Amino acid sequence: MERIVCDRKHHRWPVRVGIAPLLVASLLVGTTHGLAFAAGCEAPVTAAVPTSLRDLAERAKAAFRRRIEPPPALIVMFDVAEREKGDVQRRYVLRNEEEAIDALLAEGADPERERSVKDALRQLLTVDKSAKADAIFDQISARESACGAQGHLAAAAAWRHSVALAELPAALGARINPGRDVTFKGSGRTMQPLGVLALPAFQRAVELAPGDAWAWLAVAWLSPPAQASVAIKHAAQAANAANDLRASIAVSEASAELMRREGRLAEAVKLRNFAVQELRNRLTPNSAVDARELSLALNSLGAAQLQMGEPEQARLRFEAALKIREDLARARPGDVQAQLDLVASHTMLANVPGSPPGHLSRALEIHSALQQRDRFTPMLGGPGTSGLVISFVVMAGVLTLLLGLTLLTLYGFRVARWMRAAAAMASTAAATGIASRAAQRPLELRALSAATGPATHATAIAVAARAMRHAAWVYGAAGAVFALVATGLSFWLGELDFYLTRFGVLFMSWWWPIVVVLGLLWTGDRRRQWAVYAVYTTLLLLICLRIAFSDTPPMHLFGVTIAPFFQGLVYWFVQAAPSIFLLFFLNRSVRSVGPVLLVAILIASLGGMLSLVALSTVAGRELLFHFPLSVLLRLPAYLTEIGVVLLGMLVLTPLAWWAIGALRSAHRAKRANDQTLVFDAIWLIQAVYLSMSLIQEIGLWGWIGLAAFVPYKLVAVLGLKPLAKEAAQRPPTRLLLLRVFGFRRRTERFFDVLAARWRHVGPIQMIAAPDLASRTIDPDELMDFLAGRLRRHFVIEPGDLQRRVAEFDNGCDADGRFRINEMFCGNDTWRAAVRALMAQSELVLMDLRSFAVQNQGCIFEIAALLDVVPAGRIILLTDASTDLGLLRDTLANCAQRLSVDSPNIAATEAMTLLEVGKDNVTAVRRLLAWADRALDAASRRPSGTPTDRAH
Repeated sequence: MERIVCDRKHHRWPVRVGIAPLLVASLLVGTTHGLAFAAGCEAPVTAAVPTSLRDLAERAKAAFRRRIEPPPALIVMFDVAEREKGDVQRRYVLRNEEEAIDALLAEGADPERERSVKDALRQLLTVDKSAKADAIFDQISARESACGAQGHLAAAAAWRHSVALAELPAALGARINPGRDVTFKGSGRTMQPLGVLALPAFQRAVELAPGDAWAWLAVAWLSPPAQASVAIKHAAQAANAANDLRASIAVSEASAELMRREGRLAEAVKLRNFAVQELRNRLTPNSAVDARELSLALNSLGAAQLQMGEPEQARLRFEAALKIREDLARARPGDVQAQLDLVASHTMLANVPGSPPGHLSRALEIHSALQQRDRFTPMLGGPGTSGLVISFVVMAGVLTLLLGLTLLTLYGFRVARWMRAAAAMASTAAATGIASRAAQRPLELRALSAATGPATHATAIAVAARAMRHAAWVYGAAGAVFALVATGLSFWLGELDFYLTRFGVLFMSWWWPIVVVLGLLWTGDRRRQWAVYAVYTTLLLLICLRIAFSDTPPMHLFGVTIAPFFQGLVYWFVQAAPSIFLLFFLNRSVRSVGPVLLVAILIASLGGMLSLVALSTVAGRELLFHFPLSVLLRLPAYLTEIGVVLLGMLVLTPLAWWAIGALRSAHRAKRANDQTLVFDAIWLIQAVYLSMSLIQEIGLWGWIGLAAFVPYKLVAVLGLKPLAKEAAQRPPTRLLLLRVFGFRRRTERFFDVLAARWRHVGPIQMIAAPDLASRTIDPDELMDFLAGRLRRHFVIEPGDLQRRVAEFDNGCDADGRFRINEMFCGNDTWRAAVRALMAQSELVLMDLRSFAVQNQGCIFEIAALLDVVPAGRIILLTDASTDLGLLRDTLANCAQRLSVDSPNIAATEAMTLLEVGKDNVTAVRRLLAWADRALDAASRRPSGTPTDRAH
């Protein structure tokens, strides 16, 4: 334990308890927004305090005063009278805060303490937290308490100051500013609600200095009624002993309020009447402070009489107070508080039956004039901004999900519509006779089952597996670098004490999206996905186990005792919970467009947020009131406000459109694809959350947290370069995917698993249709769809076919993956299109699950396949729902009508039937294995044979 030495030379900050009350009264001064009064002499701060420290202190005082005394633009007119009831508490909070900052300044005169005091004042200014200042006051109270009785006064002041900057204003917030949330971010000393430490601190202060009437009053304000009455008695004794008139008046008001709550109205009126008489007898002539004190007491008496059912007596009291305040306002026309006092008096009189008319309009007139002084001050500024940002971020996530679902549904409808339009616009040339002949020998079918397992030596399997493992390690390392940087910034900028377990929990909380990333990378592979979950959870639980066996004490959170083992999990959850936002755009239904839409909506939401902030100003409200549409249609105010928010979003829509265009350019330049966009969006959102966390510690400089995304991206790009280099050096294996339409969910699940693996081997080519529209749409197609230019992707005219085939991208992206090439066409153009795709593909996979006689398009595709593609390169996917008899008959009939240049005339190769169950991963692995055999057989075929014409 640190030894505390009582050294009076360190006691350089003034003691203000127990000074003669008459001297207190002589030092009362007015403030900008009110009249503050002091309870003790103001000892001069030593000249040794650096000027920079004094400047910080003055800025901190001004910032605190703006919280407690906001400009009139932020005060609702009908709250002004109610706000007057907490006038005494508000002025005490201000005085206690100024004393606390002066005490910090006195500590800063010591060169050894200057840096810590400066850090404490900066924390107050940047993030409204008092953790560092409170720590200094804790040290002062311990130091002074060790000095015995001679240090009790100073220790008591330190206890008051330790809650002056956050706890006390939060505890009294409902009284000092009714109708307005005075948000303080607190000290961070406990996880209890802000304000609960105020009462224990003042109770300790009155134990050390029982002669402080104002400290006893603070105990009364903070205590429940039973304990408050005891504190009021002590406050009365201390005030009488010190002959402190204002403390006595405050004690009378507290007693009267307690009587009113208990229903003893007559006693409350009597006590308040006595206070009025005392002020009249002892007020100082020509003193604005004393005159205002008398007006406050008159209004308090009038309110009690009005509640007693004596409106005439109440009106007389209110009018007397109004007369005093009118004189004060004339004498001090620039005093904002004097004008607010007039508003309060006129509002009170307007509520008294029988009062002359015009008081309410006069109050409105004065209040409006006051608001014009700060007509551009937003009500949503300051502490409310962070909550506003969070609200709009969540709104952007919800809109991404809803808009994504809507756009993809409309996109599917538009694709179907253009398919019909393409069929109607396509030329219908007369059919020409095509010479045909039968196969020289019956077509053989090779039946395979996915359950038999793939060949372990397959090259395609090895390529895909190696690439996915490499990518998993790269993304895992990139995420770990991000988490390491984020954890380091949290320790450094948050000034946390380093503990290995704390480091581990923080690291795991920032690294947790790797579970999502690897889950998406290994789509469909439940075994690997569960392995990732298990490894991550095991690491986290091991850290919690280490905490459990340490000397960490139990933690009390909202009345619940949390054992050390679970404290790490609680801390992890608090840090990681905001990332649940990722689920909005990672939803499987909108994942293909989620990152693009999220960026655009966040930009547009910024316009809506700024418009809402502007609308919260006096000027904005005036503009809203005179908005032509709201006047003409008499819209409710909330609908008009929603309209203004939408208008603000519309203003930034061009910027959002530019962002989509930038993503499309990156996609075209092969710097990004569907997977990298999703992964980058995940870690970029984590960087935003990191910034928001740091902003709570260091203010706007917290946006430095976005820099954590840079090392992540650097590691990812450099780590994936070998994959891209290797993929570029081998010829891509193009896979044509044909399918039975009408089974969207089943097709999507299979396609997700197939694309995740095959795209490491080569591109996938297919005829576009609504069933896979939500999986294959890219930023280029999305932008053309939004711009109404989807037609350019369709094959309509004869020349469109060659153009679209030439536009197919067969090169790999920067991450070593290949792309999906789609052909959009109609009913009369898809036949030529599918034959062109067959000629441009090394392998053809035809999903014939649920194949039946009504699938005439599939029958045509089978015939075209046998005409164009060697049978050994065709794999037909079947299951229990496939009509195998019909399939065999169809194949036999098509074999009798092959074109004369078909590679299957000699029928030297067998066509493969791959029977699959519900395990798509096993089916795809079997497909990869068979692809190696088919391609290997093709590579040994002599050049110049008819089958080569299929390429």
